[in-house]
Amino acid sequence: MENLDIHGMSSSDTDSEDEFYSFLDAACYIPEEPKKRRTRERHDFFAMYDDSDFEARFRLTKEMSRELAGLLESSLDHSTARNMPVPVNIQVLLALRYYATGSFETVVGDLEGIHQTTVGRIVKKVSHAIAALADRFIKMPSEEEWQETNTKFFRLGGIPRTIGVIDGISTFYVIHFPRKYTGRIFNFENHVSRRMVEFFFHIIFIKIKGKPSSFYGFIGCHIPIISPGGDNAEIFRNRKGWFSINTMAVCDADMKIRNIVARWPGSTHDQTVFSLSQLRAEFESGMYHHNIILGDSGYRCTPYLITPLLNPTTGPEKSFQKGFIRTRNIVERVFGAWKRRFPIIGMKIRSNVEDALVTIVATAVLHNVCINTRMPPAVQHEEFVQPDEHFDAPQMNNQMTRNNIIANYFG
Repeated sequence: MENLDIHGMSSSDTDSEDEFYSFLDAACYIPEEPKKRRTRERHDFFAMYDDSDFEARFRLTKEMSRELAGLLESSLDHSTARNMPVPVNIQVLLALRYYATGSFETVVGDLEGIHQTTVGRIVKKVSHAIAALADRFIKMPSEEEWQETNTKFFRLGGIPRTIGVIDGISTFYVIHFPRKYTGRIFNFENHVSRRMVEFFFHIIFIKIKGKPSSFYGFIGCHIPIISPGGDNAEIFRNRKGWFSINTMAVCDADMKIRNIVARWPGSTHDQTVFSLSQLRAEFESGMYHHNIILGDSGYRCTPYLITPLLNPTTGPEKSFQKGFIRTRNIVERVFGAWKRRFPIIGMKIRSNVEDALVTIVATAVLHNVCINTRMPPAVQHEEFVQPDEHFDAPQMNNQMTRNNIIANYFG
């Protein structure tokens, strides 16, 4: 009796069985019906909302929104009508809604029935298009504007030759108690109003039977972002412990942003941001002649960047300090108006670092558009500005400009 090749028969039978079932699957396959593409009706937000409701939702008036869409049409318009592209005006309104709410892209997309990924692409594209207008809307005063700018700043606090005030974004509040309570300093962070702080400390003042020797608001320089991840994420963590972009901006007496630098991680010092900026190089080269800008004590006092006195003692020094505070008050109003118009700046920006930087610049451009059209800011104005960190020993020659101003205008 011949021996049977059991393994060979088993393999052959298995192959035949697999081929049979494969043929059977192919014969019985019924293709699924493809999903029908859903087309949603586009809403006409210009007709849906009245002027006040439209402005509350998109932060710009209807006329301004149409003009902005016209400026961006060449960058946002599609060459064909294939696949039913989102119109330019809807793209602009989606981006404005994102800036105005700081919400998730999914929530913004629900406004028009658009998927989150599409909203993300639209917001990114619109933000780049708006930021590309920065050279047109954000620029330092020209030589023809110097005299007018100097006059407006001089009316605020009596400091001459000022063409800008430099600072940053987030708000911190500091209470300084009388001398016997020295050391009891409280920092309040993240958009706490001055009235709220005053009300809270009113109870403490009753208990200690004293009044604050000074009450100042300090504008920090950090716009919060989500953790960028990766090996270099920690360089974005600022000294307060959260991730941010250290943003430097210069404003004028009309509350317009004249210069902005938004590219440094949160761990970078304010002086470093300014020292490596194009603005410093322009001042060093004498481009702005004898004009100056005002900054807090986080910056080094120089012939063109004047900082406040750390311990004013004489009458002229105290008068200079009061004038300095009144003049720099404008920067707090600017950042307050900017954050209230576009809360995405005051809230945590939920995007990668590159897109966050573009968003910051884009909203700064829109802020200036609002200023140019005299659109009133929706923010209560604070009163004082004072830094919480400083350079202890600036060189004497750097203080000469400040000393001359005190002697000639406050003496």
